[in-house]
Amino acid sequence: MELSTARNGKDIHVLGYGPDPSDPLWIERLSSQGKVRERRNELLLQRLGQLGIELTLRQVLDAAAQGDRGVPASVGRPHFAAALVKAGVVSTVREAFELYLAEGAPAYVEIPRLTPEEGIRWIAEAGGVAVLAHPGLYRDDAEVERLAAAGGLAGIEAFHSDHTPEEERKYLRLAERHGLLATGGSDYHGSRGGEMHHGDVGSRTVDARTLLERLKR
Repeated sequence: MELSTARNGKDIHVLGYGPDPSDPLWIERLSSQGKVRERRNELLLQRLGQLGIELTLRQVLDAAAQGDRGVPASVGRPHFAAALVKAGVVSTVREAFELYLAEGAPAYVEIPRLTPEEGIRWIAEAGGVAVLAHPGLYRDDAEVERLAAAGGLAGIEAFHSDHTPEEERKYLRLAERHGLLATGGSDYHGSRGGEMHHGDVGSRTVDARTLLERLKR
C-alpha cells in the first residue's frame, strides 16, 4: 500500500508492507482517505472549469481505466493529467502537472492530509511495516533525514525508477546509517497519455530473498 501524506504542503508517500487487509480499523481509515480524495477530485474539476477547461469526471475515469481491469480504486492527479492530454488541452502528462496540477499550479487543490508520522502509525497498527517511498522526489533531504532518525520506519526506498545512481547510493548510505532497510521498486503506475509513469515493471530490483526475510522479521 502507498499512503499519501504531507508536510507543509509537500507530498510525502509512505509504503506499507504487509498490513492486514482484513483489519477493521485499517479498512475504515483507508475508506476515509478515499472520501477525502473524492472531494479533492470534485474541487479539482471546479478549479479547472474556472480556468476555462471543461473536463468531466467521466473523462477522468475513462483516462484512468486500465483495459480489462477497469478504473482503479484510487483516482488522482495522474489520471486528471491523462484526461487533459486526451482532451488536447496539453501535449504531455508532464505539461499537465507543470501548467495545472502540481503544487502551486493554478488548479492544485489542497486537502486535509495525513502527516508522515500518522501514516507510519496507521501501517504499524495494521500489522505492517512502513518504508519511506522515493526520497529523491521530495528534494528535501533534511526531512528525509528527520523521518529516518525519528523511529517508526523500517526502511527507505533507495532504489527507484526516478532516482539517479548517485541518489541511490546516497539513500543507501542514509538507510545504513540509521539501521534501516534499503528497499526498491519500479513504482509502476501504468502508461498515461503515451508516457510511462515512473518506471516499467522490473526496472528496479533488489535481493528479494534477503529483503523479504528482513521485512517479515
